Order: sequence, then structure tokens, then C-alpha cells
Amino acid sequence: MSPKWIAVIGCTVIVLLLLGFATFLIAMPSINERALRAKSKDNLRTLLTLAMSERDGAPALDLPTLHGRSWILALVATGRLDSRNATHLVCLFSTTQDGEIDPAEYQALTLERLQTERFPHLTGYAGPGEREPGWKGARPLIGDLTFEDGAIIGFSDGTVRWVERDELGLGDDDPIQAGPASKSPLLRMLSDE
Repeated sequence: MSPKWIAVIGCTVIVLLLLGFATFLIAMPSINERALRAKSKDNLRTLLTLAMSERDGAPALDLPTLHGRSWILALVATGRLDSRNATHLVCLFSTTQDGEIDPAEYQALTLERLQTERFPHLTGYAGPGEREPGWKGARPLIGDLTFEDGAIIGFSDGTVRWVERDELGLGDDDPIQAGPASKSPLLRMLSDE
């Protein structure tokens, strides 16, 4: 083989390697995003399982007077989620959120306090709000609304799934938010208060 052909093949291999590396770098954010979503889904599934299961003879978490974040924090107040272990408390936050967890703050939670006080800094997830009139199917109970292109929702039938922005009924410029101000019927049934 002539030196000219060796140079051509060498340049071709280098170009292909560079293209492959560039493709990898472009795909990297989506790989990271999928990993964040998967971990957040696991967090929501854990919280939903704790809320829906019987524990020490107590029925599933049925607290109709608690909504939103207070309902989620009731998992700590009732002992379903160990307030002494910061490693366990991490599941109260989306994988997109950073912050320090002080177990002492969680140990002070009681159902009585959750009835009258709000603790928005103790969980990053939205909890159940008011049911949408005419809604049929599983009710959304918990949600991670921190992603730009959709939300992760946990439902009363025990499923947790990623819901794209268009499935939520939202346009590109509509905020992903819980409560009555949301344009999404699904998200209106969640509360981040």
C-alpha cells in the first residue's frame, strides 16, 4: 500500500473517531437526564409504596385533611420513613435538587404540626391536591415537576410514570406547575403547598 493510501485511511479513521466522540458528547446530556429521571422515579415509587402499604397494623396512609407537601411529610411524621437517617430522607427530593438534609428538622414533624404549618423546604415533590371534576382513572398523588420537558407522576393505583409535556396538555411555554393555576388537568390535582 502506498504512503498516500495510508494517509487517506489514517485521516478517515481520525475523522470517524472525532465524529463518534462528538456524537457521544451530544448524547451525554440526554443520558444524564434519563438517569436523573430513573432515580427520581425510584424515589417516587418508594414514597408511594410507603404511603399505600400497611405498616405495623396501620392502614395505608389515608389523611384526607392533608394535601400537597404535608401529605408527603406525613410519611415521616407517622414513622413510615425514618427521620433519623439522612440517607432515607434523600428520597424526599428530586434528583435535580441539591441541598443539605438535617434529620433534626424531620424528627420534629408531627401530624398536628402538618395540619397547621407548612414545611416547603423539607420535600421537593408535589403531593395530592383537589380531585379534578369528572376525572376518571387513577388519581395523581405525588409528582416531580422539576424537569423542563415533562413530569414524573405517581398515581393512586401504584404506578409511577414519566408524562411528556404534550400529554400533560401543556405547550412549550406553559409552566410545569401544580395546583389550580396549572393549565394541565393532571397537574391541577397535585399541590406543591
